[in-house]
Amino acid sequence: MPTRGGTRTRTTSRFGRGWVRVVALSLPSLLTACAGSAGTTAAQSTGPAAPRATAPISGPTSGPTAADTSSTPPGSLRQGLLSAAELPVPGGQGRWRITDTGNGDGQRPASVCQRTPLASIGATQIVRRDFRLPGMSAVHLVARFPDELTATQAYSVLEAWLRECAGRLEEQGYQGKPPGGFTATTGGSTAGFAVLFYGPVPGQPDSSYLEPQALVRTGDTLSWVVWHQIGQDYNYEPGSAPPEQAISAMSRKLPAD
Repeated sequence: MPTRGGTRTRTTSRFGRGWVRVVALSLPSLLTACAGSAGTTAAQSTGPAAPRATAPISGPTSGPTAADTSSTPPGSLRQGLLSAAELPVPGGQGRWRITDTGNGDGQRPASVCQRTPLASIGATQIVRRDFRLPGMSAVHLVARFPDELTATQAYSVLEAWLRECAGRLEEQGYQGKPPGGFTATTGGSTAGFAVLFYGPVPGQPDSSYLEPQALVRTGDTLSWVVWHQIGQDYNYEPGSAPPEQAISAMSRKLPAD
């Protein structure tokens, strides 16, 4: 599936509902698992016609036992979250409404490909912001890791989740052909973007669920934005797709190396 200048994508699999169990792994175990078969997680709500989660994500996601274990709240980390005005809107129509901002991974995974909470792959502080527009939604996570090496490894884990997502989709009754990884671009120490198409969408045989993603790492911090929408086409000139547009703002708001 293309990451830019996309074409109409049609899927033919049965529709699967609900969540499947998320297996929480330590970072070394997860890095090993990513080299093998795909794991399990759940679908993100994407609007009125999108699949909705029906159970919380497993593993620590919020509270004193989760990633935010420092003695002071990660207020400075929240400065890395995009505002409603800064987050690009697919198609350029409308303005996002922020529905929630808080500490931790949250109760729903950011991506249909996400296997475990970010806390399970080494994040020590996490903040999350949820956005919504009619028919679409978006999630922004900013996560701090113990050091730059752990953050670099976590970037690779997120890329493996995306690359190996075909099995995850099949487990949930979907079909899709995940991209081979993030398309590298400038921004932060490491940055990339991708778009995942999967389906079917109930009652819309010519449409797919679209999940564009942008990922930036600067030093020991990751910034990850995932959009959720339904559509037939994903057509943008190079450099104009929402993930590509978001990367510069995401990078600018993270602390310098």
